[in-house]
Amino acid sequence: MPVSLAPRRWPVALALLATAACGTSAPPDLAQADSAAATGPVSVEQQVLASAAARADSAGPEIRSVRTSLKPDDCTIVSVDEEAGGSTQRCPGTAGYTLLALEGDARASITLVDAAGREHPLDYWGRVTGGFTSLGEEAEWRVRGEGASAVPIALITTLLANEHPDDPERISPYRVISKITPTATCVTHALDVIPSDDEVRRLADASASAPCRKGYSEP
Repeated sequence: MPVSLAPRRWPVALALLATAACGTSAPPDLAQADSAAATGPVSVEQQVLASAAARADSAGPEIRSVRTSLKPDDCTIVSVDEEAGGSTQRCPGTAGYTLLALEGDARASITLVDAAGREHPLDYWGRVTGGFTSLGEEAEWRVRGEGASAVPIALITTLLANEHPDDPERISPYRVISKITPTATCVTHALDVIPSDDEVRRLADASASAPCRKGYSEP
C-alpha cells in the first residue's frame, strides 16, 4: 500500500468541524496549528529577511560624514590679540553651522556656532588637555539626513598636544568627540589611544546619551 506524504491535518479538521457544529469558534491554539500546517514552517532566511525589513521600516534618516577644513587658508580671521598672541578664525561648517578656531597661549580650542548664531564653546583647553595644542586640518561632522533636513549630531576633530615640555617634538594626538543636541553641545570623549575611524564614528553617533566631560583629568 502506498504511503501518503500529505500533511496529517485530520485531527485539526475534525476539531474544527466539531466546534462549528456547536456554534462556537475554533480555539486559538487549534486555529494557529491549522494555519501553520497550511503555510509550512518559516525558514531562517525568511525570518532574517522579515527582521531586516522591520528594521528598515523603523530606521530614521541615515547618518553620514561631512568633512570641512580647519586650515588657516580656508578660514577667515575674526580677531587677533597681538598682545597675548591669540586669534579667532571662522571656519566653514555644514547645515548652517560654522566653527570658530581659537588660539591663545599656544593652546587651541573650538567654539561651535549653530544655525541661529548661538555660540557653544567646546573648551578643549579645559576639557581635553592642559598641554600646548594645535588643531588638526579638518573637522568631521556626523550628520543625520540630507539637504534642508540635514541635522548635525556630533563633531569629530583631532587635537595635537605637547604634554611634555622637556620634549617639544613629542606630540600626542587626541580624537575629540563633541555631541550636538538641542539641550547640550559639549565634549563627550577625548581619545588619546586612537581607535579605528569606524569606532570613533560609532561613539560619535551614540554620543547624545554620553555625559559632558567636566575636565581633562577624566578618562
